[in-house]
Amino acid sequence: TNEQDATNYKTNNYADRDTRKERLHFHLNELGVDAASLEEAAFRSQTTMEGFDNRYGKSAIKSYRAYVDPKPSRMEAVASENVDIAANRFARQIDFLAKRHRSQAADWVRHIDEAQHRRTFPLILVLDNLRSAANVGSIFRSAEACGCLEIVTTGITPHPGGNGGEKLAKSALGAEQILPTKHFATVTQAMEYLKEYRPNVILVGMETTERSKLYNNVKYPGQEAAASDELVIHNDRMLSPGVALFLGNEPTAAKGFCCNKFSMPPKSATNSVTSSSGYLLTCDPPMKQFIMHLNDKKSADKKFILEDLDATHLLIKGEVRDEITRKVDEWMDENVFSNIERVGENLDTS
Repeated sequence: TNEQDATNYKTNNYADRDTRKERLHFHLNELGVDAASLEEAAFRSQTTMEGFDNRYGKSAIKSYRAYVDPKPSRMEAVASENVDIAANRFARQIDFLAKRHRSQAADWVRHIDEAQHRRTFPLILVLDNLRSAANVGSIFRSAEACGCLEIVTTGITPHPGGNGGEKLAKSALGAEQILPTKHFATVTQAMEYLKEYRPNVILVGMETTERSKLYNNVKYPGQEAAASDELVIHNDRMLSPGVALFLGNEPTAAKGFCCNKFSMPPKSATNSVTSSSGYLLTCDPPMKQFIMHLNDKKSADKKFILEDLDATHLLIKGEVRDEITRKVDEWMDENVFSNIERVGENLDTS
């Protein structure tokens, strides 16, 4: 019987992998967790680029792996513990983590119901092998605000519910829960999806080549449908004309698929624009000169100004926002104090 089996296992101080897995599955099934499905999810999280199964979440799956296949540094501790007590404890932990993950996901759904009626435009972003989860999250947030139809990710690009999903969510701020998204292992698979379900979009690669056109000198298809709010979508197929815009790692061949190549005019010798988050600063001319002076003192790899927009606006890297704000505050304090001193001297009649 199961009770006799449990008694026998409790007498063992050492358990190999198969024994640990069998006892863990026994306790998981007792708690109503589909152990076989969880095992498959754990396997796929390591062998595919799909990431962590949304039915269980990252924490539950990593907890499963930590007990069944512990790190070498943890092997002795796991092996020396009573197998049935440890398996029972891990099973309860996994059950709790999976329930918490589903509860948090459901809470997001309740809060974004109204957002499902958002107006969308026939614009699709294809993020090919981008590395930074923070930058991808920022792109998600901007795309959702601009009404993009969906985001397609490929390769190593962090994506919701997959690798880097939790870090992405920190900068996406919920946009990843609203904006439709699909992930593919290769850009070829993404192209097949676009051909089948978005047959009338043109493919545009953001890249500087001899054939590139300036992005603001082009008339984009789908503008009429966007203006009239009449996107034609039938059985998940968008029949309206539109644009699939490829943003990716320079070495990739993804943009070789694109029949149109547009460029943004960079103001640097590298001839490259990075997909990253920026922060718009509005400042008076003296303050702007001070900020540009701070930037000039930095080495090439530490410079933070992305674009000098006009007399009172700068686009800077998002990660230096707090540092620049602090330095500007210090600069203003020093100048105000010195001005007060000078005024006081001028008014002294004694």
